[in-house]
Formats: sequence, structure tokens, C-alpha cells
Amino acid sequence: MVARGKNLLVNAFKHRVPASLISLSQATGAQTWTAALPGGSRMVPAVSDDGARVYLGTFWAPAWPAFEADLFAFDASTGAPVWLQNLTDRTSVVEGK
Repeated sequence: MVARGKNLLVNAFKHRVPASLISLSQATGAQTWTAALPGGSRMVPAVSDDGARVYLGTFWAPAWPAFEADLFAFDASTGAPVWLQNLTDRTSVVEGK
């Protein structure tokens, strides 16, 4: 969990279930946005110095010993995906382009 500005950012993960990045209001605990992730993640979200972006990595094994690792950037105020970097094969996807 990371506190930044008015929101708490929580990485929700259950074994063998895709993870979610959840933003909660610090004042009320109400969910402000959620972003679904394609795989599992036990990592702590990181927030940019200006508070505009939230970063979270995922790591999961579709079939051992193969694995997938991705790094996501989200808009901190809306949860909208900004970009994705696949760390397994080094490909990137920029949202909205």
C-alpha cells in the first residue's frame, strides 16, 4: 500500500487470480478507481514525484519455466493505463496512440 495525495494505492492479489490496482480515498475509504492487471503481482505500487503516474510490475508464470513480466504506468487520478512495457521480450505499448 502507498499513500499519495488524497488516495491510498493498494495492490490486491490472490493466488492464481489476476491482480488489481485499487485507489481508495484516504478520507472515506471509498474506492476511487481500479485497474485490472493480466497477471499476478506482489509488488508495491510506486508513484512519480509529481504524483501524476502510478507504476506497478507484474510477474506470472503461464507455464513453468516460462514467465511473463510487465511494467505498467497508470494515470494516478483516473487509473487509466498510460503505457505498458513487457519486460520478458522488451516490447512496449503506448495507450491512446
